[in-house]
Amino acid sequence: MVLAVVALVRRRAAVWVPGLALIIGLVCTALQVDQAVRSFDDLRDGVQQGLRDAADREAEEAREGEGDGVVSTLRVEPGDCLDDPTVAGMGDELVETDEATLVPCEDPHDFEAFAQLRMADGDFPGQPAIDEESRACFEEFETFVGAAYADSDLELYLYFPTESSWDLFGDRTITCLVGLPGDSLRGSMAGTER
Repeated sequence: MVLAVVALVRRRAAVWVPGLALIIGLVCTALQVDQAVRSFDDLRDGVQQGLRDAADREAEEAREGEGDGVVSTLRVEPGDCLDDPTVAGMGDELVETDEATLVPCEDPHDFEAFAQLRMADGDFPGQPAIDEESRACFEEFETFVGAAYADSDLELYLYFPTESSWDLFGDRTITCLVGLPGDSLRGSMAGTER
């Protein structure tokens, strides 16, 4: 850019020099912008990985009985028994929550996670696509409990990706949970035919 200005001011350079200088300047600017975008992507990826690692450590400690048992709902796995008063008390109202407390399954608990479904990568698909994908939890429910959902006194609950968890954490998991409205569970519901 400086060469272009000097050449125009002095008018001694050939006509092509300012044009060449301008092209070189634009190419260098484009390369700097590209590098800045890559640096931002690397930074975002690093932050996301750090958050995932911290959540993994937190969940591992909770499963080992260390700490307060509070984990990200993104780290709840099949076989986990948990309390989540936000979801347990929500009735028909949808409430987003991002933490649950893991508890031993022999202790009273709100929910038991029994299956996970993995959604395809890509752009956030929206709630209708998540609802459609979640229907598989009903089949998993019957396999897990040993009774058809319509014949059971148990209820099905879900943790599912939100647009922010999809973009920020790479969340693609629908977690199927079983619970008993207005009451606690004791032990695993696997094969209880309830």
